[in-house]
Amino acid sequence: MTLIKPRKGDLSVPLPNGKGGICYMTVSDPPPEAVPPSSTTLPTNTSSSDPSSPYLVRMVSPVGSYFQVPPHYHPLTTEFFRVLVGTASVTIDNHVHTITPDSGELRIPAGSVHSIDVPTDVHVEMCERVDRDPVKKAKFLYSLLGGGDGRLTSGLEALALCYKDGDGFPSTGWGLLDKMMVYGGGGLGAMLGYGKPLAA
Repeated sequence: MTLIKPRKGDLSVPLPNGKGGICYMTVSDPPPEAVPPSSTTLPTNTSSSDPSSPYLVRMVSPVGSYFQVPPHYHPLTTEFFRVLVGTASVTIDNHVHTITPDSGELRIPAGSVHSIDVPTDVHVEMCERVDRDPVKKAKFLYSLLGGGDGRLTSGLEALALCYKDGDGFPSTGWGLLDKMMVYGGGGLGAMLGYGKPLAA
């Protein structure tokens, strides 16, 4: 069963992974006015395939696939996740949250280290929205996913994109190292021509 359907202008990217299977991530470019303020709780029947949906990222992880987002944080942006089908584990500042369709939205405050883990034995569909500048976020993700040409960016490209974006840091557990990776490695990558944003 797949509830998430592409919309006009979406970028859908297959994400192969080393643990088997392929997940699918879809990035939309919603108008800023489509995103409610962070204090708004969306109704549980909000569908990510509705053209007026505020969700800009939608992910499908079929049975047999493994989807993981490594620990990272956004100093300026609060994110909201909702599981539409299945179960996912989201870790926020070392606290594991198991979210299902009945959980509603899970809020990840700006600055919180978070990661996502979806096991191979369950079909999961989930979506994400942000509290600020959704168009910028969509373009960042579009570039991070290689613009849909079937490849993911390299580590240096990803750091250069984070450097240019200014609101995404990997989390090593040591804040200074996180910043050195993005400002040092990402800055060098940007000077060498890596991390050029792709037009969505």
